[in-house]
Amino acid sequence: MALGLIHEMSHKIDGVFLLYPDTGPRGNETENLPLRTIIQQSKEATIVEYYKEMAVIFSQKNYDNWQKVIQPALDCADMNFLTNHCSYLFTQDLQEAIDVLTFDKPSCILTGRQDHTTGYKLAYELVERFSRATFSILDCAGHRLEVEREWLFRQLLGDWIDRVAQYS
Repeated sequence: MALGLIHEMSHKIDGVFLLYPDTGPRGNETENLPLRTIIQQSKEATIVEYYKEMAVIFSQKNYDNWQKVIQPALDCADMNFLTNHCSYLFTQDLQEAIDVLTFDKPSCILTGRQDHTTGYKLAYELVERFSRATFSILDCAGHRLEVEREWLFRQLLGDWIDRVAQYS
């Protein structure tokens, strides 16, 4: 959705924070996505399968944090609307739009090195389109990097907020 909004109305946007952006399928997906990897799994952790599907580090602390911070947003989200009405908000093909996209305001693009869902390789192609972007591939992080690498996530988010406030 964020890429669609930038494409359609970048003049109204002061900055963008892209968390494991999905830039759409291109070519052979298996070449662009890392293999499913589990780096750490606590034996005492009681974690539901939905969380495990995308996590790289299974710990009770990470799972509890996800339950406290992320799950409530998922619970109240209108998934029907998001699925049926917000598919990138593009009037044209996603890749065609990305190919002409430019954005010159504070940006941060975060990906997880072990994210087997959206990966990091295709997201890296956005760097040249975002002239003021910080781009980070976080190791020991998958599609739950905001809880798996919470401290670093907060630092990069804070830096982006400061840049938007100061320079936009």
